[in-house]
Amino acid sequence: MIKVDTKGQSPGLAKLSQYSGYVPQFFVLKPDGTVNEALNSGHPRFPYFFASQNIAKLKAIMKAASGS
Repeated sequence: MIKVDTKGQSPGLAKLSQYSGYVPQFFVLKPDGTVNEALNSGHPRFPYFFASQNIAKLKAIMKAASGS
């Protein structure tokens, strides 16, 4: 869980507030704080939600994000 500063201190992270409506959400962030949109669940409507049936996909995303 993270607290997002939507008052401009962290503009990259503040943009995460656009992804509301479902939890939990998993975002892979780039070094500049923006969302790496290429690393997502593949679900057309909920790209950052990983259902319990899709844990293998989440693990693959995490591995890709770590570079290993």
